[in-house]
Amino acid sequence: MAAENHRKRKLAPFKISGDNLLIARILEIKLEGLMAQVRLFVGDHHLECRVTADLAAELDLKTGNTVGVVLKVSQITVLPDLA
Repeated sequence: MAAENHRKRKLAPFKISGDNLLIARILEIKLEGLMAQVRLFVGDHHLECRVTADLAAELDLKTGNTVGVVLKVSQITVLPDLA
């Protein structure tokens, strides 16, 4: 918990709500033309996101890196129990 709080403080200049910020570890990056598919591990959950290949290079994203993930959600769909 202390390490996560430290990482969030490092992002403080960006004025990001703590409710929208997750700390994740990059599991895999796949370059697909102009885009990069990034698989992330957050706590017990996996997330996937797509960013431009240029941004992935600019941010120097690499497997194993710890990164901040900002969520911007405009819609959430609830699905039936998938267990």
